[in-house]
Amino acid sequence: MAWVPATGHLLLTNANSIAITNIGSVDEIDPRLGNNTCGGPCGPVVVNSYVMPDCMPGSIVQGPGNNFLVGCADHDGEAFPPNEYVMDGTSGAILATIWDVGGVDEAWYNPGDNRYYVAARDMPSGPVMGVIDAGSNVWLQNITTNTNSHSLAVDPGNNHAFVPMQAGGICTTESANGCVGVVAQQ
Repeated sequence: MAWVPATGHLLLTNANSIAITNIGSVDEIDPRLGNNTCGGPCGPVVVNSYVMPDCMPGSIVQGPGNNFLVGCADHDGEAFPPNEYVMDGTSGAILATIWDVGGVDEAWYNPGDNRYYVAARDMPSGPVMGVIDAGSNVWLQNITTNTNSHSLAVDPGNNHAFVPMQAGGICTTESANGCVGVVAQQ
C-alpha cells in the first residue's frame, strides 16, 4: 500500500479484484472517516479501481512526483509475461510498461539515484534484481540473485542495494544459512 500526498488517498494492490486471474488492479482508497457523502461516517472507501492487465499486483512504491511503480507477480500458478507498470497516482493512468523484468514480490524506490529496484524471484529466466530508471521509466538491467530472493532495500546515502539470499548459488559456500548480496554501481 502507498500513500498519495497529492490526493490524500491510499493505493492498494489487489490481485483478486475480479474472477479473471490475469487481471489485477490497484484500488484507490479514501481513508477519511465522516466525510458525510453517505449520510454519516462512511470511510474508508474504494473510490477508484485501476486495471493492471497480465499482472497480480504484489507491491507498489512511489517514485518521483506522482509516479508509482506497480510490481507485478504471477497469480496462483499462472505465469504472466514479465512486466511492471509505472502509473500516475492521481489519475491511475499507466505511464509506462516495463517488459524486461517480472515475477516481482517487492519494489523499492531509491531517491539517491532516482531508480526503482525490484526483487523478481519469479522471473522466467531465473531470479533477478531489476533496475529501472525512475526519470525515464526505462529498464536498465537485471542482476542475478538466488532462488526465492523476494525482498530488497537500498541505502540512498551510498546507493548500495541489499538482497537477502538463500544458501548456494551466489552465496557459494560462505554460509549454510545464505547471505546478503550487496550491489553497487561501478
